[in-house]
Amino acid sequence: LAGLQSNKAVINFDRNVAEIRLIEGIFEKTKTAIRSWGKYVPWPVVQILLAAGIDSALKLGMMEVTMFFSDIAGFTTIVEKLPPE
Repeated sequence: LAGLQSNKAVINFDRNVAEIRLIEGIFEKTKTAIRSWGKYVPWPVVQILLAAGIDSALKLGMMEVTMFFSDIAGFTTIVEKLPPE
């Protein structure tokens, strides 16, 4: 009887270890996904989206936008004299 309980304990231990490894793998994939977001989206925006529980999704649609174009007098002349850095 003692041997039987021992086998159950080993099986439960193996299942627990497997579950922990699965969770670890999911956690690592989540970290990678979050880091990927950070390459294209500013970190504060990523943090706000994560905190709000908003899923990412590519969307295509028509919307009205307002754009402002401005020309700073002499800007091109000034910038052309500066080093590329």
